Amino acid sequence: GLPFDVLAEHYFGHHTEIGASQLDRNRALLRLHAAPLMKRPVNRITRQEVADVLRSIWRGTSNSKGMKLRALIERILNAADNDRNPATWGRLESLLPARSKKTRKSVKVASLPYRQLPTLYAELTAVGEGPGLTAARVLRFLILTSVRLKEGSGARLSEIDYDKKLWTIPADRMKIKEEGDF
Repeated sequence: GLPFDVLAEHYFGHHTEIGASQLDRNRALLRLHAAPLMKRPVNRITRQEVADVLRSIWRGTSNSKGMKLRALIERILNAADNDRNPATWGRLESLLPARSKKTRKSVKVASLPYRQLPTLYAELTAVGEGPGLTAARVLRFLILTSVRLKEGSGARLSEIDYDKKLWTIPADRMKIKEEGDF
């Protein structure tokens, strides 16, 4: 069978819907935490080996990195038509520590009363040159457009049709992954 690292690159090469930065993060995640699997033939990888790789990051109050790594390994092994995929969750669950619940309590932060918004906007407009200028401009833009930070901070002039007074946000920056017009 093919080594895991070769299959991983094959998987990444055939999933063009994944953005370049996400591919880089996935590769780094595998490099950092799944190194013991990389040269192993995929048909020889055992569920114990996958569990050993995951156990090293399966700690703390949040297992999000561990869950991401497990899902990535599972998808890569599924691409090999491995019907005995050792990364399938049901086969791994008993080998990993139980997921602990988050102990951090969420902190409630009051929103700005709408009557104070003009004052805040004026203060942001008055920010002079310096390190806060870019942040102030982004925040003003977010206030005016009511979009999320990821959507607004990535705005490009090429997305704006000035004649139609229309800004089209590409799907890859939208939370719902569908192109949106504003």
